[in-house]
Amino acid sequence: MGIKNVSDGNDWFEFKVYSSIDDFDDDSFENYCAVYFVAKSRTIGSQFDYFYIYFGQTESLKDRFSEHNKQDCFDEHGYTRIGIYEENDEEKRLELEKNFIKKHNPPCNEKEKANEK
Repeated sequence: MGIKNVSDGNDWFEFKVYSSIDDFDDDSFENYCAVYFVAKSRTIGSQFDYFYIYFGQTESLKDRFSEHNKQDCFDEHGYTRIGIYEENDEEKRLELEKNFIKKHNPPCNEKEKANEK
């Protein structure tokens, strides 16, 4: 597990980063409320970074990743990492999700972006 600081355009948030969706199959993630990203790691020059593929939010990471409706899109973009930011307040999670999508324009959030117009 690693750490990645991610901006929503207003503030910075510290995400715990994992290398596999299988990491969330553990019962400890059953009621783990979070904002999360799905990303592909990449190197630009000598700098390591992420290409954000999707941002979402959930009341249970375990349930959310057991059969994610965007899995085909994640696979298509070659995801390699999942980051989680724990947040129990649903209103805050929804606001953060919206802000992250607006800031990073991830390709697997197309439907959400279209609904904002």
